[in-house]
Amino acid sequence: MKNIFKFVFIGLFFFTPAKSSSYGSGELTLSPGMVDYFIYYLRIKPTPMAFYVTTDGMDGHHWICPAGNCQTHNVGKGARTCEQDFDKPCKLFARMRDVKWKNGINPGKGKQSRFKGKWTDDEIIAKLTDLGFIGGYSNNTSNQSNSSESSSSDSSMITDDTLKKLKELKKLLDEGILTEEEFTNAKKKLLK
Repeated sequence: MKNIFKFVFIGLFFFTPAKSSSYGSGELTLSPGMVDYFIYYLRIKPTPMAFYVTTDGMDGHHWICPAGNCQTHNVGKGARTCEQDFDKPCKLFARMRDVKWKNGINPGKGKQSRFKGKWTDDEIIAKLTDLGFIGGYSNNTSNQSNSSESSSSDSSMITDDTLKKLKELKKLLDEGILTEEEFTNAKKKLLK
């Protein structure tokens, strides 16, 4: 009898499906700022842990393991932290360099969902476009007036200067100079 209970307990432990309510699914269009932030995330070394996105595609968070000796990342807790910071629903977009968000095009696993940190920006943008997460990233003129189309800087794109500032902010956070809240507020200001 004791062995039967042991078997049932072990079976429930190993075969109970993981809670997936924190994993993203459905249609999602990433803002240009989030595309640039995801590119930054992909290039984190040694390996980025998790990337969360608000369900409107406008804001997000990432987690890293700087020491390389981290425990398993808690997806539910990561999503709740993102929701608290942005006051919007957040879901897991990527785990390490695999996009987990299922939108009908992206299967959420395997080679089709995998990105590499050494890819160029254009390769990453092309793959995100193929997977249905962005459209018209480099030519987003449908919402702009003719005068803004002719300007040399597209306000929907993040400039190299802004990306550089984001990296500096992240470095300050990693060094403990900024709190998570200060980092989030500064990042929001830069991405607006």
